[in-house]
Amino acid sequence: MISDSLDLKIVNGTVYHSGEFIRRDIGIKNGKISRIVQRGGLGSAERTVDASDAIIIPGVIDAHVHFRDLDLSYKEDFLSGSQAAIAGGVTTVLEMPNSRPKTNTLTTLKKKKTLALKAGLINIGFHVGLPEHLESIKELLQDGIVGVKIYPDDKTSYYEQTDDDKIKKFFQFIENLPVRACIHAEEPGLSILEKEYIEGGMTAIDAYFKAHEPDSEARVIKKLARIALESRVKLHFCHVSTRPAIEFLKHVKKPQISCEITPHHLLLLKNQVNIQGTIAKMLPPLRSATHVDALWEGIRSGIIDILATDHAPHAKSEKERDFTSAPSGLVGLETFLPLCLTLVNEKRLKFKQLIQMITEIPAKLFGLKNKGIIDINKDADLTLINMSSSGCITPSRFKTKARFSPFDGWKYQGKAIMTIVNGKIVMEEDQILKQSKPGKILKSVFIE
Repeated sequence: MISDSLDLKIVNGTVYHSGEFIRRDIGIKNGKISRIVQRGGLGSAERTVDASDAIIIPGVIDAHVHFRDLDLSYKEDFLSGSQAAIAGGVTTVLEMPNSRPKTNTLTTLKKKKTLALKAGLINIGFHVGLPEHLESIKELLQDGIVGVKIYPDDKTSYYEQTDDDKIKKFFQFIENLPVRACIHAEEPGLSILEKEYIEGGMTAIDAYFKAHEPDSEARVIKKLARIALESRVKLHFCHVSTRPAIEFLKHVKKPQISCEITPHHLLLLKNQVNIQGTIAKMLPPLRSATHVDALWEGIRSGIIDILATDHAPHAKSEKERDFTSAPSGLVGLETFLPLCLTLVNEKRLKFKQLIQMITEIPAKLFGLKNKGIIDINKDADLTLINMSSSGCITPSRFKTKARFSPFDGWKYQGKAIMTIVNGKIVMEEDQILKQSKPGKILKSVFIE
């Protein structure tokens, strides 16, 4: 006889369910949400969580992270990255392919999946890079991926950003495949251009900004979107950062084309590079106020689909190099919710819209079955939030290996107090719980 007892019940909480905040109790069994009932309507459970002070939202999905590992494990690995995720209330991440070696072969993809399962704390889906041979994309799809990432300097026999014919044929090849192509929208050769500016007498910071000027992003988005709309290929533009790009995207057909922004592009201005140096060096760069204002306009108008961190850890010693040779990137998993929830508390961002942008919409865009919503028979990925909890961002307490941030010292109000992955509590009141490994490898629901 099968027991009706629950594995876990969460009681007295405010639940984001079907687009509304309601008082409900949630019952979890075998990693799934089995019941959502009026207060006091659940039976016995192995464990009960009193969520009186919490808002319960679907487990947060970060669609853009770099967990490094393999030859770059000194920067981050799947365990440290996963711990950073659950510390920040993130239950699912989609990992980018620019590791060493790149994730563009079946061998490397399988190695990464093995490492991810060994860490086992969160759900992880994988974007892959362009393989040497076009047909290999189908092999990678068969193994299970969530997207193909395209970088400005990618150059293969079948794809090159400066060759429209190649782009068109590539888009035609993947238009019928169940995959979204994710674009880092800058022009190729910008690092070479940056060096040329320095050789011509510019300072390193001025050369960095001039090489990566805003129109570069907009030109790439316009070009690739134009070619994409001649087919049915699905494009996702990563970390959009400029007004011209947002203005163009207002007129682009959806849902074929989607885009994301990051909290750092939304909250920091380019003068932080002069103030904080390499800590604030990233690609695309921070922008001036007119571009930041456009990102806010994009959120309010619904042009921007999702928020993602572009969590990109580096060793502190690397970031301490001179500006030109220091790598670009910053960490974001542990600041994601505190920064965004503070914006909600300040009434600068609508709470329901934020939840959709970090749960339901990324799940739909990347075909993450049973993720992104709280409902019966969906995966029990939950993030419990206390909107009153306040403090200061303190990188020395981060779980990531890269314990530095341009947000060091920023005050926040609102944070995750519990993270539940597939029915198992993996973080509670800032403590990482490693007793179980509930995380799974994800693939698009359309990849079977």
